[in-house]
Amino acid sequence: MNYEAAMRILGHRMKGQRPDLIAFSRQSMFALEAKGRSQSNAGNMANHKNQSQTGPIPVNFSVACVSYDLYNQVKCNYHDPYNDNIPYDNTTLSATSRNYYSGLSEFLNEKFFEIGEVQIQGEMFIEIKLSHRTMERTFKDEIPPFRLFRYLELFELYRPSLILPNDIRLFAREGITNELSPFSFEETQKDNLYVDNDRIGLRIKEY
Repeated sequence: MNYEAAMRILGHRMKGQRPDLIAFSRQSMFALEAKGRSQSNAGNMANHKNQSQTGPIPVNFSVACVSYDLYNQVKCNYHDPYNDNIPYDNTTLSATSRNYYSGLSEFLNEKFFEIGEVQIQGEMFIEIKLSHRTMERTFKDEIPPFRLFRYLELFELYRPSLILPNDIRLFAREGITNELSPFSFEETQKDNLYVDNDRIGLRIKEY
């Protein structure tokens, strides 16, 4: 997630340098500083590395990623120093994930969406079906009439659905810890469905 958002959740002051992103695996925490340059070189990697290691939230990995030569032949340069003296911070993971899932849980509103269940790889998920009727009713004053047909065509053609974890209300209330196994989506699944490690996914109409 966004590093600044994590700082706000944890009550840190917005001062000094900080990385762009913070992320969690089951074993480690890492921060990412991402740069983009039109020049044909990665610039001063020492400076990028230093910024990836700034900020008040302790992490195991501080990854500096620089994409350069953007308008010719894009290249990437990475640096990921490791610090194995940092204990895993489930408090930060719980707080940031609580904020993440609470935003997504707002889709659990039967007034605006058709809500159902779907089983994926033996695990139950919530399926939020999106439709042009819902969009027209909800945003009737914001969508110009000449664009409404495009949305109608899009929703009828693909019938997109948002996939949410069955325990999203619990995640929104308490957050998660590294004791929760990431969802491992099997590549043998059909192309019209994908669920990421965080159990958030998307399904479109199967042809």
